[in-house]
Amino acid sequence: MNIAIALLTALCAVLIASIFAILHQIRPQPRHVFAGPATTTGTETTARTKPDSTPDKKPNSKYVVFRVRGPFLNSDELHKLLETCVGTDCTPRVHSFAAQADDEDKVATITFDKTPDQLIGHKEKTYAHENITIDHNFYGLTVLFSPGTSDHQLDIIAICGLGGHAFGSFKERDGTHMWLRDSLPKDFPHARIMTYGYDSHIHGSNSFQDFETLASSLRVSVEGIKPPTNSLHVKPIIFIAHSLGGLVLKEALIQSGRANSNLFRRTQGALFFGVPNEGMDIASLLPMAEDQPNEAFLHTLHPESELLRKLSRQFQEIFNSPATTIFSFYETKTSPTAKKDVNNKWQMNGDPVILVGSNSATHCRPWENEAHHVKGLNQDHSGLVKFRTRDDAYITVRNILREIIRHQDVSPQQRLVVPGMDEELTNTCLQDLLLTNPKDEMIRIEKGKDTLLKDCYQWIMTDHQLCDWRTNPNRRLLWLRGDPGKGKTMLMISLVRELQPLWSDSHALTFFFCQDSDTNLNTATAVLRGVLWTLIHEYPSLGHYLHADFKHSGKKLLESSNAFFTLRRIMSKLLQDNTLPAIYILVDALDECDRGREDLLNFICENAADENSKAKWLVSSRNHLDIEMSLRGNQHSTLSLELNATHVEKAIHAFITHKIDKLATKKRYQEDLRNLVWKHLMNNADSTFLWVALVCKELERIGNYMTALELKSFPPGLLPLYNRMFQQILAGKYCSHTTAIMRSIILAKRPLLFDELCTLADLPKELMDDEQSLSDLVSQCGSFATIRERTIYLVHQSVKDYFVGEGQKLFTAGIIQEHREIVNRSLCTMSTKLKKNMCSLESPGAHANNNTLLPRGLGYICTFWMEHLEEYLAACGDRVENNTELLSDQGKVYKFLSRYLLNWLEFLALIGHLRGGISSLRRLEGLAKASSTIL
Repeated sequence: MNIAIALLTALCAVLIASIFAILHQIRPQPRHVFAGPATTTGTETTARTKPDSTPDKKPNSKYVVFRVRGPFLNSDELHKLLETCVGTDCTPRVHSFAAQADDEDKVATITFDKTPDQLIGHKEKTYAHENITIDHNFYGLTVLFSPGTSDHQLDIIAICGLGGHAFGSFKERDGTHMWLRDSLPKDFPHARIMTYGYDSHIHGSNSFQDFETLASSLRVSVEGIKPPTNSLHVKPIIFIAHSLGGLVLKEALIQSGRANSNLFRRTQGALFFGVPNEGMDIASLLPMAEDQPNEAFLHTLHPESELLRKLSRQFQEIFNSPATTIFSFYETKTSPTAKKDVNNKWQMNGDPVILVGSNSATHCRPWENEAHHVKGLNQDHSGLVKFRTRDDAYITVRNILREIIRHQDVSPQQRLVVPGMDEELTNTCLQDLLLTNPKDEMIRIEKGKDTLLKDCYQWIMTDHQLCDWRTNPNRRLLWLRGDPGKGKTMLMISLVRELQPLWSDSHALTFFFCQDSDTNLNTATAVLRGVLWTLIHEYPSLGHYLHADFKHSGKKLLESSNAFFTLRRIMSKLLQDNTLPAIYILVDALDECDRGREDLLNFICENAADENSKAKWLVSSRNHLDIEMSLRGNQHSTLSLELNATHVEKAIHAFITHKIDKLATKKRYQEDLRNLVWKHLMNNADSTFLWVALVCKELERIGNYMTALELKSFPPGLLPLYNRMFQQILAGKYCSHTTAIMRSIILAKRPLLFDELCTLADLPKELMDDEQSLSDLVSQCGSFATIRERTIYLVHQSVKDYFVGEGQKLFTAGIIQEHREIVNRSLCTMSTKLKKNMCSLESPGAHANNNTLLPRGLGYICTFWMEHLEEYLAACGDRVENNTELLSDQGKVYKFLSRYLLNWLEFLALIGHLRGGISSLRRLEGLAKASSTIL
C-alpha cells in the first residue's frame, strides 16, 4: 500500500477516534505547564504583641493613632470633651470625623503631640461621664469617611490580616499617611470607607477563635450597619482584605450565602492582598504560638490544610455570581521572619521568606486567576497594603476599584448588548488562543534566575533612550541588545515590574518571553497569540476582532500554515482601536524565536511605523545580524548594553557582591578567602552575569581548602568556561548517562519531566522510580542544567548554542543521527507501552478520572516524535537510503501507525493533546507524499 494512501486512511481514523473520545467524555489530564509556581500573613506584626500603630513602649510618640467614639456632634465639641478627659497638656489633632456605621454616635481618629499619661498602658478607656471611649485597638468597624446622605452610593470595608491592626496595617511605613483615610475619600467621594479589626495576635494570645467564629463576628458587624437616613435600599460593598482577612471574608460570605442574608447580597467585589487561599509558610510563626490556645489555629494555615481546601471549594460554589468581581494581589519580595534575640524577645530579623506564594495568593475563583484579575506588587507581605501618597501601587488599586464600580453601574443585561460584544464567543476565543500565560512564564523564568537586585537594573529606568521611548510619541520601537549572559532577560523582567504599576486609563502593558527550548514560546505565532490573549483578557470588548475568523474556522485557523498572517491582520486592527490606551508591548529574546522571526520583525517594524497604532514596542535580543538588518532603516532606538558599559559594570559589581555574600555565608568563608574569590570574579567576569552565576554554582561544590586552587581553573569568558565544564562531564564516572541526559535536554522541544527524561535518554529503567538518583545524575551535568519542580531546564540558551555549535563532541554520531535515534526509540517505546483503553473505562460515557493508569514517561515522545522526524528528514534531504528506513510502505512509521494509531490518539486525548496529534498526521501525510516522489 502506498504510504500516502495509508496516511489518508489514517486521517479518517482520526475522525473516528475523535468521536470515540467525545462519546467517552475523556477528561484530559492537566497539561504540564512549565512555570514556576510561582508571601507574611497579613502578619503585619508577626513578632509583635501590639499593633504597629500602638507602640506602648514609646508612649510619647506623636504618631500613635487613637479612635474616639461618642455622641459628640462636631470636631469642636470633640476637642472640648478631650480636654475634659485627658487635660490640656496634650494637644489633640483630629484626622477624620464621621458617623458611626451601626448607631447614632460619631467616630474620629486622633493623635496627640504627646500621649496623655491617662492613656498609657490602656488599650481602651471609657469616660462614663462624657460618654466617650478612647482606644487604639480599632476592633470592629471604624468609619474613616462618610459622604452626605444624598451622595452615598457604596461602602468600602478594609479587613486586616493575621497579627495585623485595622489602622496600622494600612498606614505607610515610617510615616503618617493612611491611604484609606487620607487618599481614598478624595478619589471616591461617594463611598463610605471603613476598617474592620479583630484580635489575631500570635505571641501571648489566649484566644481560641477559629474561622467560623471570626467570620461570624464580621458578618454580624457588617449586617448590623444601618442604612443611611432616607435611603430606600442598602448600599453595595467592596471589600479590601489583607492576608487572613481574606479567608475570614470568604467564610463570612459562605455563611451569609447559605442564609441568603444581607452581607452576601450586598457584596459587589473584593480586592484580596496576599490572601493564603492555599496556605502559607508558618514555620516562623509556630514557635511564637507554642503551647498557646491559638497554636492549632495556625496549623490550619499550612499549605496542606484540608480546611483551606474545603473553604476554597465552598467559596467557589457559593459566591459564584458573574455580577461580582475579585482581584488578587501577590507580593514579589520576601518578608523578614520572627526570631528571638539574646534577651529571648521576638524580633523581625529572621531569614526572609515568601510567606504566601503567588499561587496561593491568586487561587481564588477559577475564572479570575489570569492576568486581568491578578496583580503583582513589588512589596513584601505587609507592604502589600502600605501605600505612600499617590504612589504607583495606590494608583493601580484605585483604578481597579474604579473598574469594579463601573462593573457595578452596568447590569449584566446591559453588558451583553454592547455592540460587537459576545461574551461566550470571546471566552471561547481566549481558550483557543492560550498556549501559556505570559505572566506565569515570566514568573517561572524569574524563579530560575538569581534574585532581581534593584542595584542591577535601576540604571535602565533613567536611561535617556528608555525615557525617550516612554514619553516621545514618535519613538515607538526600542531595541535592547547585548551579548549572551549580560542580563537582558532580567532587565526585561525588571522593566515589566516597574511598568506594571503604571497601568492606568492612559497606559497598558503586555509582554512575551521567547524561549528556544519550548515550542510554545519559540515561534512568531506563539508571540502574537500570547500578546493577543493578554490584551483581550484585559479588555474583553476587544474580543469582537476575533469573532468573524473564529466563527468561520474555529481553532483550525491557529493550526493552519497561515496562522501568523491571520493573527497579524487581527492584531493590526485591534491595536488601532480608539478605546485602547497607549500600550507598552515588551518581547524578550527575539533571537530565540526560531520560526517566523523575520515575519515577526517585519510586523513589529510596520506596526511601530503605523501612526494609528496604540502600541509602543520594546524588544530585546542578542547582537544578531539578521535582527539588526530587519530593524535597519526603520525609525527605532537602540539601547546597547555594550555601549552602557559603565552602568553594566556597576550592576555586575553589585551582583558579585550579592553572590559572594551568599556564598561566604553558606560556605563559611574566612575573610581572606572571601576577598580572594571576590577579586577573581571582579577581574574575570567581563560584565557577564551568567559567568558569575555559573562560577559561584561550581564553587558551592568545592571544599574551602581547594577553593583558592580551583579558582585559577575558571577561565574568563563563557566559551572557555563551558569547555571546562564539559570536560568535567566527560571525565565523570557516569559519563555515558550524563552525556545521554545532555543530548536529550539539548534537543528536546520543551523542558522534560523526570520520567520523560528517562525514556528519551534511554536511561536504566530503575531510575524511573528513583528520582533522587536521577536528580544526582542531572547535578553531575556540570551547571548546564537545573531542576525545578521535577522538571529539567537548561540554565541558558547559550548552553544549547554551545553544544550544537562548538561542543559537537557531545553528539558523537552527529545531531542528525541523534534525531533519528529519538524517532526510533520513540516508536519502539510507544509500540511496547501503548494499549487499548489504558484507563480501563467501563463503558462509553465514563470519565477517565484515573490517569495514573497511563504508562509513565510517554508524554514527551508521544507529543513530539513527529517533530524529531521532521528535523531528521529535513537534514537528510534527498538521500534515499535515509528515507527508506522510516517512510517506505513497510517502514517503521507505517508499521507503527498501522497497529497503534488509535492507541496513540487515545493517549494524546487523555493528556489533552489530541489536536496536536491530528496536526502531526497532516504534516506526516505531506512528508510521505514528498518522500514517495523520491523513493
